[in-house]
Amino acid sequence: EEVILNGKLMRIRTNELRFLPQGKTWDLTELEPSPSTGLFRRVTVKQSPTMALINGSQAMSDWIWANRGQLSANAFDFEWARANRTVTEPPTGSYSVPNTFPGTSTFFRGGFNMIGADPASPAIPNSRSFPGFFGGPKPTGLPSGSDRAWSDARFRFSVGTCAGCHLSETGTGILHISPTTSGAQRSPWLSGPVNVVDPITGSTRSFDEMSRRETDLRKLVNGVAVMNPVFGNNYTVRFRTSNKCLDSAGNTTSDGALSQLWACHGDGNQRLTLVEVGAGSGVYNLKYKHSGKCIDVQNASTSSGAKVEQRSCSSTRNSQKLTLSTVAGSLPDPRLLKFQHSNLCLLVQNNGTANGTAIVQGACPTTDQTKAFDLVE
Repeated sequence: EEVILNGKLMRIRTNELRFLPQGKTWDLTELEPSPSTGLFRRVTVKQSPTMALINGSQAMSDWIWANRGQLSANAFDFEWARANRTVTEPPTGSYSVPNTFPGTSTFFRGGFNMIGADPASPAIPNSRSFPGFFGGPKPTGLPSGSDRAWSDARFRFSVGTCAGCHLSETGTGILHISPTTSGAQRSPWLSGPVNVVDPITGSTRSFDEMSRRETDLRKLVNGVAVMNPVFGNNYTVRFRTSNKCLDSAGNTTSDGALSQLWACHGDGNQRLTLVEVGAGSGVYNLKYKHSGKCIDVQNASTSSGAKVEQRSCSSTRNSQKLTLSTVAGSLPDPRLLKFQHSNLCLLVQNNGTANGTAIVQGACPTTDQTKAFDLVE
């Protein structure tokens, strides 16, 4: 893997086999140019923990649990067998593994990432085996009844690392694409439905990665409503009556810019992100991509008909907190967003269809689907 900027090689990752007395092992090593010499030097593998933390680390388990809201999902954002669950979680790219654990000098990022065959050997001081996953004991103070949530958080962290992705978490033997005399072959993970045994719990997870990718691509190309939105992804809010989109008027980043209805074009002032307010709370902010500001109600009004605007996101403003539901209570019915301070919903004024029609809060419809919207890639 190479990263090139303005014709300069900024980072390179190498796949290497190291030959040791106890056997050979696969390494992923990352190199970057030194600011002082310009020569490439070994640096930490981004997003990958130090191998000293693999399996048995209480610090690792506690960190995963504390940050599950930021890192709990990734590119493998749902299990095929659980595709009908209403999950909204962030992709891997929305978090950054720190160099050290917060508030400590304990290293988190590793200098290399190993897979597989480093069996512990009495002849090699401090040697140990490195299985293809990351795990550890249950987090300190794990609430009763949270075992499944912990298992999911651990899996989604581990599958996002090199070791987990290329071995235990996907049931893969290091290579997802293997050269053979008859041509390239895909791993079972990339070949269709597959069952993978969780290396910690022994339970079975069911996936269909290629169908997931095909579904995501079709949604993106065809503008199909999203069934299971993912935290951190950008969507357009497309209203049913007009097939037009929620839009921040003037494409400005200023506080107080009003929201309006406008023909869908997909620019940043029509793309919004769901941000969870507290892990597992079911309460969200809706944040514009172009400004990074949140959907809000003018003057935090509780009156029906009050206009909707963008404003700097604040954890203390209940007029920025919303819940996501559907008109009739289940998908594929269109969606509603309800402001928590007023118990009123995000609507188009008078259910209008003209460009520039104001977006307001009003009484939530219980059966009229024309007043609701779809989230579209």
